[in-house]
Amino acid sequence: MKTITVKAMFLEESLGLSPSQKDIYAQFIASNAPDAKTREEEIAERGEDAVTEDKRTVFTKDTDGCPMFYDYQIKGFFKDSCGALQRMKGESIAKQSNSPKMRSYKKIIDGTIFVYPRHIRIDTHGEEMGICERPLRASTPQGERIALASSETVPAGSEITFQVMCPDAYEDVVREWLDYGAFRGISQWRNSGKGRFTYDILRVDSDHIKIDLVDGRINAKERFINRATEAVNSDADSKEPKKEREEKASSKSKKKTVALEDLNLKARTYNVLKKGNLNTIEDVLNFDNQFHLSSLTGLGKSSFNDVAEAFSRFGYTVS
Repeated sequence: MKTITVKAMFLEESLGLSPSQKDIYAQFIASNAPDAKTREEEIAERGEDAVTEDKRTVFTKDTDGCPMFYDYQIKGFFKDSCGALQRMKGESIAKQSNSPKMRSYKKIIDGTIFVYPRHIRIDTHGEEMGICERPLRASTPQGERIALASSETVPAGSEITFQVMCPDAYEDVVREWLDYGAFRGISQWRNSGKGRFTYDILRVDSDHIKIDLVDGRINAKERFINRATEAVNSDADSKEPKKEREEKASSKSKKKTVALEDLNLKARTYNVLKKGNLNTIEDVLNFDNQFHLSSLTGLGKSSFNDVAEAFSRFGYTVS
């Protein structure tokens, strides 16, 4: 696994995505009630500025008021970039890109690409946040409709720092997606160039995570990576010459062909197994895998323990 530390600087202002109304869902349901006020009535009652502010999208703020992105917004940008690059078939950039070769790329990004921290703070360098208003046009059954959208913005020059953990095989493609940020940005109204950014790779760590998170939440991820690394190393250290592996496999195969007569079972146990048409260790193991030996007709607890003890001498267990 690789952990890539990225510092991105916005070339254009970036727009907030979160609704300014905390009770947005309740407001939506209420607005569809039979006695709901029309927009005109609402403006007349509350004033245009108050209504506009309620409809505005904003940045989620950290506890100290600092604007921030969530980790999943970066992953959403990765999906958008990969999808766009996949549509560039035949272009010279596509021939040099790994993105068009990725099948089910959304599942790959969701399952193997991880972004940290959860809250990615935006450093505006003391610059004031702004407001971006633009018209939204849509074709509806009632004809062309135009609405005014309003969003909070962070200024160009703002910076974010985050980390991307990915399998080694996907490091190059992650860099491709980050490169694409200079053409199509993060957050809303990307088609106009909003949210475009350039970036620097501050560091790349291998096989472990170098992430500074609060509450020790990274510890579980560190343990996961360490266990995986230890398992690989252990497997590499325990590799045996081909001849020894073949001899062990042959010995195990011979054990399975041992007849029940050679297990020194009690007479009752032996008779129950033979009645069930079980003649060798392999026959018993196959039956156990399909039905569980304890379900064999006539095999009581004492007889089951008799079989279990005999099989344990050959390195097998039954259930």
